[in-house]
Amino acid sequence: MFARRNNKRNVGFTLVEMLVTIGIIAVVIGMLVPALSMVRDTANRVKQKAQFSTLEVGLEAFKNDFGDYPPDVLVGGDVSGTYEYTSYTGAQRLAEAIIGQDGFGVNTGSSFNGDMSFYGMYTDPVTDEQRPIGTRQGPYVEIENANATRLSAIYPDTALTSTSLNPATFVLSDEYGLVKSRISGEQTGMPVLYYKANTSKFGHSELGTTDYLYYNTDKNVYNPICNRVIYGLGSAPSVQGANMLNGPGTFWDYFLKKIENPNFSTNSRPYRAQSFILHSAGADGRYGTSDDIYNFDKK
Repeated sequence: MFARRNNKRNVGFTLVEMLVTIGIIAVVIGMLVPALSMVRDTANRVKQKAQFSTLEVGLEAFKNDFGDYPPDVLVGGDVSGTYEYTSYTGAQRLAEAIIGQDGFGVNTGSSFNGDMSFYGMYTDPVTDEQRPIGTRQGPYVEIENANATRLSAIYPDTALTSTSLNPATFVLSDEYGLVKSRISGEQTGMPVLYYKANTSKFGHSELGTTDYLYYNTDKNVYNPICNRVIYGLGSAPSVQGANMLNGPGTFWDYFLKKIENPNFSTNSRPYRAQSFILHSAGADGRYGTSDDIYNFDKK
């Protein structure tokens, strides 16, 4: 009798086969990670543009009810003063115009100064909360879609106490959720900045004549000072602090160059985004960096 041949093969990977497989997986992952990152960035930009479009619709609705866009400075305030620029910024006024100071719509008697005491207050019998009395319009964007965030949820107490900003006031955050809310713990974005414009003006980057801190609002289309304080809280070091004064390389210079139309190199002119600019901090959550998002063409 012949002995039965054992044809059973050893099952499993050899060392070479395992190394080749790991190498292939590493190559595939290396190809997928950049692609996934591009998809994520594209999705964020699409969401941000959609938010801008929603806010623009809300601002148009506000204009229909109130006759104009919300102010970038205190109504009736002295444009050469500082209160309207430091206590209640354009970003906060944008939030009030879209959702109101408390999320229940804009009080028709508002002067957009951030002070709710003039409204008159009453105590809600159900929630025992104090709410302002007055005729309301809006909210012009559904509260769930407004992405409203209190300043205290974005900036640390040490940053806010160095300014006159009220930590309890709202701003509308952008769609980049890289900043964790200090209140809810959820990911949120940075404030969407609002710069009201006067499209009847033609000037750009002209200095003021009475105060070196202010640009000449009688000639310029945009008045960037309305977000000076909040811009400084979230900006890169190169455009904050003392660099927020006039001159090359300063905050003013940086902002105005961002919106400069290169087609008018002789007589500097800004891009015009209807009567307002919406400005997001971009994916890194920091103003003044290259990924800032605008609702106008910078190129």
